[in-house]
Amino acid sequence: MDPNQPQNPAPQPAPQPGPAPDPSATATPPTTDNFYGTAPAPQPAPQPIPSPQPLYQQPPVAPPQAGQPAPAPFDPNYLDYIAAPPPKATFFSGSFGKIFFIMLTLLFFGVGIIVAMQGKDKTEDLQQIVVRIENMQKVVSEVKPNLKSNNLNNTTTDLTLWMANAQRDGEDLLKTAGVKRTQYNKKMIAAESAATTELTDKFEDARLNANLDRVFASTMAGETDKLKILLNQMSKKSQAAKIREFGKKAAENLAVYQKSFADFKDDGIN
Repeated sequence: MDPNQPQNPAPQPAPQPGPAPDPSATATPPTTDNFYGTAPAPQPAPQPIPSPQPLYQQPPVAPPQAGQPAPAPFDPNYLDYIAAPPPKATFFSGSFGKIFFIMLTLLFFGVGIIVAMQGKDKTEDLQQIVVRIENMQKVVSEVKPNLKSNNLNNTTTDLTLWMANAQRDGEDLLKTAGVKRTQYNKKMIAAESAATTELTDKFEDARLNANLDRVFASTMAGETDKLKILLNQMSKKSQAAKIREFGKKAAENLAVYQKSFADFKDDGIN
């Protein structure tokens, strides 16, 4: 036997049957032939999983130039800064503001009424004087054509001119004070009207009895004296300087006519 030839191995016992092998576990990777022999085939490289992109991407920023400050970092909430903030509630907004302005309007309205009432109360004496002069003019204008005395006629004519001017000046002062004719004291107007009716009846009776001149002169002396007293009182107690001045001058001028009526002497028939 040639010693260089391999010896036959001793027979081995047959293997026992077992479970069928898993083809995937026993499969050999594919091979390739190359210069060095058989080698496993190269596997493809795994692809990287892309990372999620942010909602706001920072735009590319150019590198700062020499001598320039670096740009501020990108803020993804910049849209919140650009949007206008919601309006703030003011003190007068809503139902509270409406109630406030309503109360303010009522306050001014109430103050206006109080001031108007005070204005009328402070001018009641002037109101009475204006109304009395107006009524007296009506009475005198009705009686004058029936007077027979020249002196009495002249005095009556001068008194008529004075009354027209005094009534106009008094009404102007009341308008300045904000008192309208419709706001005059109603009770005072009624009382003055009743007094005027009495004078008219008195002078008509005197005319029918042929004694008008003397009755008219004596009665007008008393009426002008009463009016003079009212003017003097107003010139002292009124809070308005213009009303006090008006009362003082009117009383001085009226005193002349009052004396003329008081000193009347019948000088005969026209």
